[in-house]
Amino acid sequence: MSKVDIDNLPEQAPTLALSNKFIPSRYALSLSIFPEKPNFTGTLQITLDENSQFTFGSTDSNDDKFEITLNSAELITTSAHIISESSNINSKLKSKLNKQQQTVTLSSSEITFTELSKSTSPIILKITYIGVLHKTLTYADYTKGIFKTTYTDPKTGKVSCHLVSTHSLPSFSKFIFPCLDDLHIKVPIKLSLTTPIHFTCVSVGSIVNTEVISETTKTVQFEETPKMSVSVFAFTCGDLDYLESTVKLPSNSELPVRVLTQKGESKRGFYALEVIKESLPIIEQKFGVAFPLPKLDLVALPFLSDGGVENWSVIQILNEHVLTPGWDVTELKLKETKSRIQNIVIHELVHMYVGDYVTFDSFDYTWFNEAFATFMASAILAELGHEKLWLEKTVSDIVNLKRAQSLKETKPIFVAHVSTDSTQSTLEKEAYEKGIYLTRMLGNLFCENGVPNDNFDNLFKAIGDFIEANKYGSFKLIDLWNYLKTHKLNKFQFDIPTIMNSWIRLPGFPIVQVSEVSKDGEITLTQNRVLRAKDDSIENVPFQIPLFVHLANGKIGKQLLNDRSLKISAADAEPYLTFNANNTVIATLQYTLSQYQAIAANFTKLSDIEQCQVLIDISSILGSQYQTNDDIIGFFTIMATIAPDCKKISIEALNLSVTILNNITKSNLTVAYKQDPTLFTKLTQWNTKLATLLISQFDWSSDKTNYAAMSTAELNARTQILSLDYTNAESCAICKTLYKNLIHGPKSSVPKRFLPPVLSTIQANASVKDYKEISKLIKNPGLIVANVIEPNSQTDIQTSAIGSLGFVTSRELRNKTLNYVQTNLDVRMVELALLGFKFQGECAELVFGWFKLHFKELYGRVLRDNRKGEDSFVRFFQHLVELVCELCLSFGGSLVVKLEKFLKERDLEVLDDLYERAKVVFEGKVRLSSKDQALLKVFDESKF
Repeated sequence: MSKVDIDNLPEQAPTLALSNKFIPSRYALSLSIFPEKPNFTGTLQITLDENSQFTFGSTDSNDDKFEITLNSAELITTSAHIISESSNINSKLKSKLNKQQQTVTLSSSEITFTELSKSTSPIILKITYIGVLHKTLTYADYTKGIFKTTYTDPKTGKVSCHLVSTHSLPSFSKFIFPCLDDLHIKVPIKLSLTTPIHFTCVSVGSIVNTEVISETTKTVQFEETPKMSVSVFAFTCGDLDYLESTVKLPSNSELPVRVLTQKGESKRGFYALEVIKESLPIIEQKFGVAFPLPKLDLVALPFLSDGGVENWSVIQILNEHVLTPGWDVTELKLKETKSRIQNIVIHELVHMYVGDYVTFDSFDYTWFNEAFATFMASAILAELGHEKLWLEKTVSDIVNLKRAQSLKETKPIFVAHVSTDSTQSTLEKEAYEKGIYLTRMLGNLFCENGVPNDNFDNLFKAIGDFIEANKYGSFKLIDLWNYLKTHKLNKFQFDIPTIMNSWIRLPGFPIVQVSEVSKDGEITLTQNRVLRAKDDSIENVPFQIPLFVHLANGKIGKQLLNDRSLKISAADAEPYLTFNANNTVIATLQYTLSQYQAIAANFTKLSDIEQCQVLIDISSILGSQYQTNDDIIGFFTIMATIAPDCKKISIEALNLSVTILNNITKSNLTVAYKQDPTLFTKLTQWNTKLATLLISQFDWSSDKTNYAAMSTAELNARTQILSLDYTNAESCAICKTLYKNLIHGPKSSVPKRFLPPVLSTIQANASVKDYKEISKLIKNPGLIVANVIEPNSQTDIQTSAIGSLGFVTSRELRNKTLNYVQTNLDVRMVELALLGFKFQGECAELVFGWFKLHFKELYGRVLRDNRKGEDSFVRFFQHLVELVCELCLSFGGSLVVKLEKFLKERDLEVLDDLYERAKVVFEGKVRLSSKDQALLKVFDESKF
């Protein structure tokens, strides 16, 4: 590591909001913008007031000489004057630029602060300057300050249309005009733009006057804004079309709204306009606060580095994020596009209140600013018809979040002094995602009657009251927590600051282990931070966990776990279904076997989210350091209970349960094949019966089943059911029909998700003819692509066809697969052809023998390969070695001895490392045993 020269470190950027004796109280900005030129010119008049927060300086007499330092980047000051009519002052100022700190200091050796303090008229700082129009032609060109681009005129076909816009967040206003580019300095801004006469202009304020200067030039004057942060100041001008309408708001105002686009694109903005009209009244109603500005514009831009920016009343969003396609697309694609538009538009509308009307005083709180906007947008979308939104997030986003948060390297949400080089640098993705669900927990604390039901109106009303009390102001997050703590809608008097700060300041999330009921009738709850790998060096600080208990009688109990453990007395220990009702808290709940049995017996009494939460918790525990035998038996008990009438539970829970079962059975059948024949027989029979039972409860006939209209959750569940047993008679019959449709039609008859189980099932029972037919699809997926429901499925067909090659069961075809891999090493993802062998213990010796035979050639290619990333042969080699090692470990016995002898003879560090990695994976798998009588009892007593 190179030594740091501490004597030559750059100076720390000054805190200008505190170090200036006078600060802006108003900006009047006039800009002249002509995109053919590389620069723009500006005239700025800043009204100055004494700074009540001034804290820096000394007693030196020179300190009384007027001086002010402003943020300024790529701006050249051509003149600067300080003016006070009442004091008869109009003095020229010296200008000193600091490029490193991106500031300009304006000073006078004649004018003093004492003189200015006596002024009875406004003190005006007048600056003329030149700035840069940043050329933006590709997505690689970062947008900041004022940027310009050109595009093709749809009528003439020539690149003659111009578009100029701004990007101020997080701290790029200093590229537009000299200012205090500081979040909590909120002052009015009055703008005028001089542009080509045909330009359409839009900014924060409404247009109050347009003056024609010449045949080619005009000046547009905008209404002065309310107090605002310069970080959300914006304007756009250029060759633009727009759609306009009005929206009736609950505050009884008629708000003009527009969507502005490039020429010829306005029709594509119709849906975004409809989203604004539908959702803005809901936002105003939920906050109980009138929309603070007299108009709202949304500008679709071809380039914008942040994708979407919440400028006050002039929202900017990247074209592909906010415009519907201007070409024919499938119904599914259009639905996905509209969903994305809804999310981003409502998100930005929420920012008009939280972020703009009231503003966090530091970018350290960007995580909550963004998380809250996404959270509220999600809540509104749930009301607008997306009823399963929080359920879908539970089974996807929260699962991924927990996986990431279980690493010891995980940071807490709050990190002080974040970089403001870009908006992305102010926000950690994991902090934002965790913040969404932490805000959901907060919202459920405010639910009516203490029932966490994802109705967040009380929280929104309380935050609306906070907005009204602090409008046009800036605040710290603790100010909001303290306000919510004492708000009347916090009916159960939760200590909001303590609870929220616990989750913000601590990394990760907890596992809560629920004990059996003791002889005294007590239940003990114990919490620990979840870690993927045990590490005693990691501090295990307890979280403040507000637990909502779903009681057996349907009511909701409440417990606060604020220490390592909590004893619930016999008087309070009522029969319960789950200790995390509605999955309110980001936590994993672990129960004992008797509790899992009670959950299984009452599974249909749980909400859809709770059903999924129980299964997700079990899934995250299995194979981890927290796993006990109770968790394994508990899962099989739940599975055996829900299978006979699986449609009584949510389709999402069914998908989760069968997915978990697939993972457990496939890995255990491989090991049991050689090492535990009794378990192999019992588990195989049970799995086959279960597959038959589940298959029988669904209609699979293509003439009666509309797969194209089927939900993603049901398609996923059906895919997992077909994947349970590739030799099951009923499954084989269904897959043969689907395979016939796939090969011969009709068009759009087979869902893309069915490709892996259908092709793998055919291969498990394949003839040489079938094998060759599927192999053709690897090179020619277009042969059947028209018969797949989803368009552009060529890659999915190829991947599924390659992956199916390892599920063949005859020795002849297994050899063909190994030969295919050997002769197609340059085919991307070719290692997938070997994946099916992992689940066939009898293949272990065959695959190991093939690997030994070709090792020299394979390793030679590794040494010669210079490629990186997905196409690297090294990546293929690593996957191959790990697969072979896992297969040998699963087979056990003499094959492990042979493997270790082979590795020792080669004496290669890379092989030893990959073997160790394979052992970690192998040892982390869930283990079943025929010696476990409780498990065998579940198999024997299952009612199917």
